[in-house]
This record gives sequence, C-alpha cells and structure tokens, in this order.
Amino acid sequence: MNKVKTFNFNYSLPFSADTVWELLADDYGNVANYANGLVSSQYINGSAYGREGAQRLCNMDVKGKTYLIERMVDVDVNKMQFTNEITEVARLPIEPLLSKTIFKITPNTQGSCQLSIDVYMRTKPSFLVMLMGGASKKQMTDLVIGMQHYLETKETVTKANFSKIRKLYSLAS
Repeated sequence: MNKVKTFNFNYSLPFSADTVWELLADDYGNVANYANGLVSSQYINGSAYGREGAQRLCNMDVKGKTYLIERMVDVDVNKMQFTNEITEVARLPIEPLLSKTIFKITPNTQGSCQLSIDVYMRTKPSFLVMLMGGASKKQMTDLVIGMQHYLETKETVTKANFSKIRKLYSLAS
C-alpha cells in the first residue's frame, strides 16, 4: 500500500518572523532565488503574489522537462502558516495532491524566529518513500541555508554557487 510519510523539521533563524514570512509566503513565486535545486520559478495561472490559491511553476532543469507545479492553500497570515500543495509533477516519483509541505513561522524575539516544516510525501513506486527521509532533511536544510544567504546578501542561490554557500552556514534542526 502506498502511504504518505511525514517528516518534521525545525530551524531557528536570525531574522524576524515578518521577514521570513515575506520571503516564503508573500514572494511565493520566486522560490528559485534561494532554492538551490531549482533552475527557475514563476507565478502561473494569473497569480502575481503569494496568497490563498497562488500557483507557481518550479523548474528543476533548463529545458523545463523536470518540474513541479505547486499551490498555496490554507494560508493563515495571522499564524504565519500555509500549506504548499504539489499539484503536478514531471519526471519525479512524487504523487501530486497527496504530497505537500506545511510551513509555520513562530516569532522568538524581534530579530529571530522558528521555522517549522512538515513534509507529507507519497511516491510512486511506493517503496521510494522510505528513501526520502534523508533526502527530505537535506533538501529542507539546503532550502533554509539558501533562505538565510539570500536574506543576508540578496545573492541568488544556484546549483553552481551552493557548495560555497553551504560552507558558510551551520544550522541546527
């Protein structure tokens, strides 16, 4: 039976909750600025900013043959929480509509916050989900490192520069 596997991650970030919310939620379609696994990302289907129902296309290769289409749902601005639902995939073993990520930002102090990431993954073939734990942890840690670097420098994070960037940051999850 193909079951959904859950992975939970928590990160402390040296930025205000508002700053992290602006990057993750308000600027939802521009995730490729800090996600090293993406070549490009853009809003699609009339979306222009992060809000309930906003959609984005995330390309993982230059030719656009490997991609994800994602949608923001269950957005709660007051709680700084939203669900990133995968609605379509190409050339990836991820089951759309059954795989999603919930992001929640909690203020610690005026200049720091906690980012909680809950990944719900279902794959096809189903046995691949058992291999996704380590990959999910690495992907989320890399995402948070990319976020931190982008927020500090405004330098776009890419596959080419990420190994150098990764060495600059130490994250406890």
